[in-house]
Amino acid sequence: SGFHSPMEEECLRILLRSPHRVIWCLARGMLKSIPRCLRAPVEEGRLAIVSPFPDKIRRGTAKTAMIRNRFVSDIAAAVIVAHAAPGSKIEGLCRELLAAGKPLYTFDHPANAALLQSGARPITPGTVWSRVTPARYIRKGISENRQPPGIVGGLPVLLRRSSAASSGPPRAS
Repeated sequence: SGFHSPMEEECLRILLRSPHRVIWCLARGMLKSIPRCLRAPVEEGRLAIVSPFPDKIRRGTAKTAMIRNRFVSDIAAAVIVAHAAPGSKIEGLCRELLAAGKPLYTFDHPANAALLQSGARPITPGTVWSRVTPARYIRKGISENRQPPGIVGGLPVLLRRSSAASSGPPRAS
């Protein structure tokens, strides 16, 4: 996700409270500086900020968001979509991913009926996350170094670190 909206920004803050690694993929060029609130997770290796765009792209748009979403889904072993509104661009992307055989998960909720009927796998309270991505799929991907061009160690080559400080919440624009 691009963590653009206030809800997404809060999700990023929640994710960063855990010891797990997080990748924030921008829908624009790289940030000139890392926001102060994100410096520690970046320095600890828990947050990678990546972008498939050149630095001259300073603002995220609907078009760059869709390119970013495609980029992320292409390098992901599996995709989780909380919700895709009927007829939305995200629903279209989800249908393309399902048609290509990409594992796609969504919450088992009536609002996601169209995705579930299209073949998305349901996320329920009993979902065992260690089984979400089949081992056979992972073996065909990053673990066998069959990475898409421009990917090194599972992360886009465009990944750069900055020690410059800034303040405020994370923003992609």
